[in-house]
Amino acid sequence: PYSCAKAGIVGGTCALLVFGFICWKTSILIGRELNGDPRPSSYFDDSPWKTPLQPGSVPEARMRKPISSFPDIAREAFGYWGALILAIVLYFELFSCVCIFLVSIGDHLHTLFPHISAANFMIGCCFVSAIPIVLLRTAKLLSYLSMVGTISTVCVVG
Repeated sequence: PYSCAKAGIVGGTCALLVFGFICWKTSILIGRELNGDPRPSSYFDDSPWKTPLQPGSVPEARMRKPISSFPDIAREAFGYWGALILAIVLYFELFSCVCIFLVSIGDHLHTLFPHISAANFMIGCCFVSAIPIVLLRTAKLLSYLSMVGTISTVCVVG
């Protein structure tokens, strides 16, 4: 509705079709990269994740091993240095989000409780948020904490 309101019915529809085509083509290309081969997965009789043939051994075999993560996709697309730069940008973005979150929490808690400084709230939030990561060492245990957070968010919104 927003694109049609700004560009009109024809322009909005054209924009949606163009961006839909770009997303469709991108998903096909990412799927082929995850498959480990530029050829479509329908070319192969086997599962794309458990190929019995050694990559590159015969024409029906896959050219490369299947890719299983975003760093692998970046390494295939941009090489080692491109993957390194992408990793730096992604980790910097995550670190920045955490810093912004802690500053925002500190400021809001200081507004609620003005007798305690914002810096003390930020330090306290860092300490409290680090405790579960130290105590719950596996992703399975951390997922229970995530479930508690999801349930509490639903309760607050409800």
